[in-house]
Amino acid sequence: MSELTEIEQAWREKGEPYCEHNRVADEFYLGSRTGDRGCLDCGDYWPKGSPKSPRGNRV
Repeated sequence: MSELTEIEQAWREKGEPYCEHNRVADEFYLGSRTGDRGCLDCGDYWPKGSPKSPRGNRV
């Protein structure tokens, strides 16, 4: 998920347009899922157990 920082910076430079979070990825550590998820388009991040849905959060 370290790539999300770069993705988020690029998204902000574009003016933070609306994102549908169509490309959400699970985080892996040493080959196992951590439960965290992130959007590969805008860089939004949802830690394990987060109440937010990974679809359509960003306005």
